[in-house]
Amino acid sequence: MDPNPAASLDSLHRKLLDRIQLSFPLTENPYAELARELNSDAEQIHRAVLDLRESRVIRRIGGSFVPVRLGYISALVASRVDPARLEEAAACASAFPEVTHNYERRGVYNLWFTVIAENRDRMDHILGSVRQQPGVTALHELPAIHTFKLRVKFQFSDDRRPRSPGAATASDASPEPIAIDDLDRLIIARCCGDIGESPQPFVDLATELGASVDDLLGRLRRYRETGALRRFGAILRHQKAGFSANGMSVWDVAPEDVARVGGIMAAFPEVSHCYERPRMPDWPYNVYGMIHGHSEDECLAVGRRIARETGLDEFRMLFSVREFKKTSMVYLAPDTPPAGPMSLT
Repeated sequence: MDPNPAASLDSLHRKLLDRIQLSFPLTENPYAELARELNSDAEQIHRAVLDLRESRVIRRIGGSFVPVRLGYISALVASRVDPARLEEAAACASAFPEVTHNYERRGVYNLWFTVIAENRDRMDHILGSVRQQPGVTALHELPAIHTFKLRVKFQFSDDRRPRSPGAATASDASPEPIAIDDLDRLIIARCCGDIGESPQPFVDLATELGASVDDLLGRLRRYRETGALRRFGAILRHQKAGFSANGMSVWDVAPEDVARVGGIMAAFPEVSHCYERPRMPDWPYNVYGMIHGHSEDECLAVGRRIARETGLDEFRMLFSVREFKKTSMVYLAPDTPPAGPMSLT
């Protein structure tokens, strides 16, 4: 298999990827709608999506939900682990279904993972389990204080619109969970996965869930309108898509300047995530921006451009060394998650 399938993508595949990452049409015949937009036909568009699945550029097509709007809490976790015991600590974290991303990164804090938990007790149980693993000398929970951007989109075509410095993706408008019924629970849990390869995926999905297609699509649109559904689109394997490097840039920003810096950083298309987070006792950084590129040098160049535009003197770039886990959270799953591992000590 081609180790870099994105290098051989034709114009249609590139335009299609640009189109469906942030918004796959929530209609009965989504491929027909895409065909009209891209001056193609539904069969050709469907075939192109199947090609992108087969080459593993597309990981899934489905929903990305906002944890707080479904009653969940989330955090990035920074851990300092003895390198000789790193794999054990990483395995402990990865064993929890609530841990969605888990990476070794270069630096003193070398194990970073994200947790999305149903409640405070569950979060404490997960963090306590990892904290007590042999070799873990520090572990800090870093929830988002402010979200400037959460928009994972990789650019494939040459149709690049100019960037507006200072523009940012707004934080979620309301922290309150939305009202849901039993069918909502089934739909949300199912759409955390992949909608499948059918030419009429929502028709088949509605049949699977025992709903009408109009009800299914209406509810998905309501989740989007109320802010519970951040996006419904194609989630990619960024390495297969040609973006082999990702660096978590961290910045020490004065509290009164955080909003300005976050807005500038969020406007960079190479930045997918941008947050204000708490500082740690031995870690002065409070603004985090995830940068994606084709190489580490490219990520560093973006970091330097951000530094020039913000007027900040320095930053650190924490590149991933190993990916222990990367998956999508399944919200409102019908089965309660297992208790998970605890320390042997």
